[in-house]
Amino acid sequence: MKLRRLDFGLRPSHLTLGKVIQASLSSHLIGAFGQWPSHLTLGKVIQASLSSHLIGAMMMLAAFSLVSCEKDRLEGDWDAMVWKAEIPVVVNDGIHEVSDSGGTLTFTCRNYSRPWISGAVYGEEHYYPERENKDYHTIMTEWFKAGIVENKLTVSFEPNKESSERFLSLTVTAGDIFYTFKFKQYAHQK
Repeated sequence: MKLRRLDFGLRPSHLTLGKVIQASLSSHLIGAFGQWPSHLTLGKVIQASLSSHLIGAMMMLAAFSLVSCEKDRLEGDWDAMVWKAEIPVVVNDGIHEVSDSGGTLTFTCRNYSRPWISGAVYGEEHYYPERENKDYHTIMTEWFKAGIVENKLTVSFEPNKESSERFLSLTVTAGDIFYTFKFKQYAHQK
């Protein structure tokens, strides 16, 4: 490291730590102002330096507080799925009603772009997507079919020729959030 001569009119043995700091700072200030500002003392320079660091630290703390998590929201909380039927569907007590002649219902998820089917339950029977084929978007049985493409869920029901109503629960997911559709298909009218 090459030492440069400091212009204090002093020999190096007479230098104090304060004069070295002042010389170091003066080279920066002289570069900025063209000469050493006469109104600045070493104490003011150090005070300004410390206050600028303190201000910087305070600004960083303020920035971190702006990006901190919401207090009311726990980690892992997901927004509830919001679905809208493309054609109005009769819903009583949270159960979508389907006529005995069958039909197709289409729902659009408003806040998740690619949900998939978790499973369905009819009575004691459980149905799941064909995971062997990595198809998490379709369930098919003899009387209903459910499929999701992008954010659209389509559920189709075959006509109910039985004398009893059919109750189906269909659960979709987008990770750690689930939504269960409940359907009631009316019994065959004679």
